[in-house]
Amino acid sequence: MKSEKNYKTNGNEFILLTIDKNKTLFQLKNIESDSESPRLFILNIGYDNLANKYFKNEPPTFDEVDYAINEVEEIVVPLHEKINGLIPLYSKDQNLKDIIEIAFNTYFDTNGNKTLSRQELENVFTRLSEIIKGLPASQDILPTNKYFAGYLLILREIIHHLNFSEITQLR
Repeated sequence: MKSEKNYKTNGNEFILLTIDKNKTLFQLKNIESDSESPRLFILNIGYDNLANKYFKNEPPTFDEVDYAINEVEEIVVPLHEKINGLIPLYSKDQNLKDIIEIAFNTYFDTNGNKTLSRQELENVFTRLSEIIKGLPASQDILPTNKYFAGYLLILREIIHHLNFSEITQLR
């Protein structure tokens, strides 16, 4: 992770989150400018490397998820000093779009982008947890593959520990 001082927003900034296979990127951008912001935070954790390291089963077991949560927390929590939930959070990730599609309570922002609240993200994670605890996967429409679980886990820990109230999927 690049070392930066606390980032203060003037109301025109937002964070573009990208969780890819091997890393997670936080790009701090300005609404009034198309140019790339010099503020970039990179976490060396992605849904693929997390899933391959911890998840030996599909769906993963309770213990596998617990160990993965511990690692993600260790990586994400220090970022709280640099980024907090006061800056709007957006993503173009297809995996986020997939989560929004299977969530029950999403809504549109003023620009027509779908938004997922922290509570609804927790609800999706709880649904996965129920499958992990033994609910037949056929009782829900959630994917049970380890990469979906890895993405969902990373997103949940980011939203929770960096105190975001929602994330919006950019079209």
